[in-house]
Amino acid sequence: MSHKLIQAFELQSRHCADLGSPFMARMCKISALLLTPEGDVANALFNWAGDVAPGGHNLPLRLMGALHNLVITGQCQPLSDIFPPHYKDKTDAQIWAGVSAAFETHAVFILGFLQSPPQTNEVRRSAILLPGFLSIAKATNGLPFVLSEIGASAGLNLNWNQYYYQFGDKEWGDKNATVKLCPKWSGPVPKLKNIVVQERRGCDLMPTDLTDKTETTNLLSYLWADQGERITHTEYAFETASLYPYHVDKMDAIEWLKQRLSQRYEGAVHVIYHTIAWQYFPQNLKREGRALIKDAGAMASETAPLAWLVFEADGQEPGGALTLTMWPGGETKVLARADYHGRWVKWHG
Repeated sequence: MSHKLIQAFELQSRHCADLGSPFMARMCKISALLLTPEGDVANALFNWAGDVAPGGHNLPLRLMGALHNLVITGQCQPLSDIFPPHYKDKTDAQIWAGVSAAFETHAVFILGFLQSPPQTNEVRRSAILLPGFLSIAKATNGLPFVLSEIGASAGLNLNWNQYYYQFGDKEWGDKNATVKLCPKWSGPVPKLKNIVVQERRGCDLMPTDLTDKTETTNLLSYLWADQGERITHTEYAFETASLYPYHVDKMDAIEWLKQRLSQRYEGAVHVIYHTIAWQYFPQNLKREGRALIKDAGAMASETAPLAWLVFEADGQEPGGALTLTMWPGGETKVLARADYHGRWVKWHG
């Protein structure tokens, strides 16, 4: 297990570097070099039962989330002293001393935090989704939307129409919105038009309760400490959610899909969507989910269409693919490639 754990930290370090976080890349690299099975926390990491890699239980992100939580809540000064912006002036040994101090004085908290999977809600993915929603609006002649988001986490991307966007020289949304998303854009811009949302709902196995300070702090903990823009967007999205509330059901995605797809929304387009969630489903559940959506699509009509908007990894680089399947018809189209954190969008249309 030890070599797999070290490989997991090395791989996560590369991922963090690619996604623009030099601090997280360095933290994971130092962990790969200096972590040894000494003490309660390190022993738990080295003896973890399950896949420790980024594609599995992702122990590196669980651990870094626990450490960031201690910094956000002001519980460990030696750790705060080596977090941004201070890490740039520290040696690797000094950084590891801060981590080791946290291991020693906050072992119980860290061990408890490690038990839960990383839970994020990347608000900037709304800037990837919006062009897809605009494509749906164009194809359905402006029918109102019924939204169903799978793996919604805190549901922050259910409120996408309450945010402001800039794609090149084009703007969409309310300029007074606190959440302003301006990805680096390449390619043509889809036709901008108003979209009416008739209903919005999401599901998640462990939805974040936005009224619970502990849960929102945990969500922020998984954002990388040197990426202040992500943190600010998320905090503003919390505020937006308090003004424009919605509901995220605590349910298995497949059972939830059965419920949502059993209803017919005459005079509206039902939009099923998800971002970096489907890839974590077991293969049998993916097959069942696809079959459910396809069967519902077979019942769709021009006055009650169904759309499946997907942003997921597809094994290609860079970033992930935004795809859209619409019924009637069932044609799938690749609309764009985009950065996993929404920093850039390459639009195909």
